[in-house]
Amino acid sequence: LTRGTKKHSAEQLAAAVENLGASLNASGGRNSLLLEGKSLKADFPALLALAAEVLAEPTFPAGEMEKRRVARLADLESIKEDSWRLSGRQLYQILFAGHPYARDPLGTEASLKKLTPDDLRSFHRRTVRPGNLVLAVTGDVTLAEAQAEVERALAKFFKDDAPFAPPAVPAPPPLAAGRRDVTTRPELRDAVFRLAWRAASVNDPDRAALDVLAAALDGMGNRLFTEVREKRGLAYAVGCYNFPPLDTGAFIVYGGVKPENVGEAVRLCLAEFRQVAEKGLEPDEL
Repeated sequence: LTRGTKKHSAEQLAAAVENLGASLNASGGRNSLLLEGKSLKADFPALLALAAEVLAEPTFPAGEMEKRRVARLADLESIKEDSWRLSGRQLYQILFAGHPYARDPLGTEASLKKLTPDDLRSFHRRTVRPGNLVLAVTGDVTLAEAQAEVERALAKFFKDDAPFAPPAVPAPPPLAAGRRDVTTRPELRDAVFRLAWRAASVNDPDRAALDVLAAALDGMGNRLFTEVREKRGLAYAVGCYNFPPLDTGAFIVYGGVKPENVGEAVRLCLAEFRQVAEKGLEPDEL
């Protein structure tokens, strides 16, 4: 989005933002596309004008896209040398098979190589629409001031009243049974294990309980760290986290260990979870 518009090239746009002493960045995730900027209050209208231009009039120049493609392919290749990222990608492929969450947001070598500027323009037309926009302003500005500036900067964008049609997303098929996968790469000296359960989405009432559970069990001094690393020295990193996106989520436990310690470390992690399931958290943990 920030690599060229109808009015500015990528270099001109970067210079305009830099001259304000501001920042303007775009990123994409599994559920959303984000454009965010930061500036001094006096420069807020100027930055908002640039943001509106990026939002409404990106051109996706072929040369700039090629630079991004090369960088993405290099990042994709680097995963093969990183046991943490490799295990994460493998886990999501298994846990969310049949659902878009199974796909790495980086893409694949094949998908990146065939992607064209027209593909991006088409996606932008379908997705970046007023009816699909959430806008937040934070800082030394009143609601009335912010609203006036936003309406002024995005007036042309807001005139586009074509409805937004969200893409159809399939429900992930049920997991028939537990599954275990092992990827062996002799060139990687460490081993990473991940244990995962399908869990709550961001709007599920159980999401809060899982967030609390993750906070209670993760981090130095908490159960997993104490039992697996501190007492027995089986892992150099161990913890857990809750992943609650828009669709089905996951609760994930992870550990970085020597290959010969995988089995025992996994056994101890599962034992801690069984104990919590049967007896709950201690009052001080909660």
